[in-house]
Amino acid sequence: MYKVGENLITKVMINNTEVKKIYHGEIPIYPNVTGQKEGREETEWIYNLPKRTRIVTPWTQDEYGDGSFGEIIYGTSFQEEETADISESYDMWEYSITADIGTRTRRVFTLYEFSDIIKQTEKIPETESGIRNIGDWEYNWTTEVRTTTITYTFKDGVKQNFSIQENGHVSYAYTINPNATTIAAGGGTITVSSTSNIQKKWEGTTITTISTVIQSLKTISTSVGITVNGLSISAANRTTTTGDERSVIICGITNIDGKSIESTHVTITQNANRGTLQGSFSMQGRAIDQSPLPVYATGGYDDYTIHPSLYVDYTSGSKETTINLTVCNITTSIPNDPSQWLKAYIVNPDQIRIEYARNDTNTTRVLPINITIKHTNSMIQGQATKTLYIQQSTSYY
Repeated sequence: MYKVGENLITKVMINNTEVKKIYHGEIPIYPNVTGQKEGREETEWIYNLPKRTRIVTPWTQDEYGDGSFGEIIYGTSFQEEETADISESYDMWEYSITADIGTRTRRVFTLYEFSDIIKQTEKIPETESGIRNIGDWEYNWTTEVRTTTITYTFKDGVKQNFSIQENGHVSYAYTINPNATTIAAGGGTITVSSTSNIQKKWEGTTITTISTVIQSLKTISTSVGITVNGLSISAANRTTTTGDERSVIICGITNIDGKSIESTHVTITQNANRGTLQGSFSMQGRAIDQSPLPVYATGGYDDYTIHPSLYVDYTSGSKETTINLTVCNITTSIPNDPSQWLKAYIVNPDQIRIEYARNDTNTTRVLPINITIKHTNSMIQGQATKTLYIQQSTSYY
């Protein structure tokens, strides 16, 4: 188009041929161009992270004074490429904490930032286990409950805590400390220390040891003659009463953590009281002062009275100075008497009869008689002995 005054020339023909352009010199005057538009055609981006590419084709289009446009003229196409800015991103950590394990999980993904859009990769879970550390147990000995805190520490220093509580069996162990465990037969007193160390145990394992005050003694079993009073155990002097060991079993009582606690049992023993028979005895009767003691060849018997001079020493330290033969056993023995011509036996508690047969041999014969005195109490040991030699002449002539 070309405008002349008020007239608009839309087509110029020469001999039925349309004239496309008219120049004045080198300056085109038909159609008269007043401007030019530029643009580009772009394909969709093709992504190959971290890059993307597309094909770009530039174009131009003339604009005429009459407001119309010429045809679009395309330039040479080229490939356009863009590289994204790359960064990593994370979701918030989600924690899973138990008494046995502590973990946290988050989703990790990569961001690709282009000029007009941000792309991200698929979110991949990432899990981390914390380092487990169990704190010191705190014990409530009264309620038999213990508590502690388990801490899980992660790589960035974040800590997560988990408190646990356990019920268990509480026990106590302690032993009282007497200054002795044996009392002499002569009597005496043992004293128990007023304090003792007590072990506090959880499920059988000693957790701590503390000092406690023994408040009293408890008698588990006892024998006559032994008494418990406060923290003392006394046994009387057994004097001349014989007997085996006698004992008392005791334990200490203390209060701790609102409970009455018994110690392990301790046995206190008083020694046995035994005696030893000592001394001698004499005999009174016919020809007793002669040795050997002659008897009649024709046979017969003689009675002899025993006069004791015996006493008993006891383990208790006591001494019994008068021993009556009624508490004694008197025995006799005659060795080497195959013909049994000589006999000796007890006719009264204090009298021995020596009986002898007639000696019809042509030789004098001599035999010993052993006389032994022992106490009838088996706990009194020892004995008094005497040997009489009996000589019998022959009646043969």
